[in-house]
Amino acid sequence: LKRIWNGVEGQEARRETLRAAFAPRGLLYPLAPDQWMENPLHYRRAGILEALCLATPRETGMELPALMPQVEREWPDWVVDAAFTDSLRWRASTEEFRADRETLFDLWKQHNRHDGPEGELDELIRFAMIPGHPFAMEKLIHPNLLSQESPGARDAIWSIHLVPLWFAEHSNLRQLVAWARDANLYGVQTEVALPAARLLAWMGATSQNELRQAAMQGLTRLLVACPEAFESFLPDFLEVNDAYILEGVLLAVLGGVLDGAKPEMAANAAMRVYESQFPEGNPRWCHVTIRHYARCIVEAAQENGWLYGIDLAMVMPPYQSSLPLAGIPNKQGLEALDTSRGYGRIVFSACDHDFYRYIMDGNHP
Repeated sequence: LKRIWNGVEGQEARRETLRAAFAPRGLLYPLAPDQWMENPLHYRRAGILEALCLATPRETGMELPALMPQVEREWPDWVVDAAFTDSLRWRASTEEFRADRETLFDLWKQHNRHDGPEGELDELIRFAMIPGHPFAMEKLIHPNLLSQESPGARDAIWSIHLVPLWFAEHSNLRQLVAWARDANLYGVQTEVALPAARLLAWMGATSQNELRQAAMQGLTRLLVACPEAFESFLPDFLEVNDAYILEGVLLAVLGGVLDGAKPEMAANAAMRVYESQFPEGNPRWCHVTIRHYARCIVEAAQENGWLYGIDLAMVMPPYQSSLPLAGIPNKQGLEALDTSRGYGRIVFSACDHDFYRYIMDGNHP
């Protein structure tokens, strides 16, 4: 690159010089085609392209694949694809990424070769843990999941893909959960603990018990090890529209409050729970375990003398919250809501089969 850009100033001029270098008879042309070529550069094509993918954005303001010749191919150029996608794992600072997030994401979708939506999600989980990355947790996965209008909408893009990753021994998801659950977390910093805690909290949406339990254990250990994460972590999740997720979060907060290694942070967390879960003297959720965990958090903090100016009677039963049962449709109404095969199985289970018989005690009307 020093040879190519010798005396060339400005990003636009460098882009044009690099495009010319990839053209036929250009200095870098042996790197452009994926067909075999008798040239020393082509012998080392993979390694050189990896280095160029790291260096090019800083010097030209564009990603390397956008500057290479665009030709019709019968099959993907696996070397270019691997070089570009791998380079995204080794970059973090703004200077190392010159494309905006949307453009970068489109390029990644175009060049990534992971198998199916599970493979793509697992790679995004890897990116989510890199502080400062354009695909970091707070910039992509977290706001996307938070914006979903219902648990069902979230499940369609998130929860249904978690179980295959959990059973894949070397997946990023499984490694993250195992690390949070089993590793020595002493001294973990907020920039690591916060995105990990958010990922683990969202995993609470799954109905796969082993994964959900492991994620909740890992989340509890992380918040105990790094209570500094409470301040940024709690606001979004205390208002989440999924009881499964909130239940796991409150259980983890209870662990942090009971540990109490940093009383000020535990007290602030308990006050947030009190204010968000018992507005106007009544639980926000008509949910047995959510109310119980929220109450235990407040009572533990009060017992330690951390809370002032609260009415403890507000968290005590009997509660006045109730389920909106009047709006629940009958069996015919349920069947009319959706004609998809998956939804039909849910209706069958709830009205005639296993859920109806064994959970709703339909065998003993």
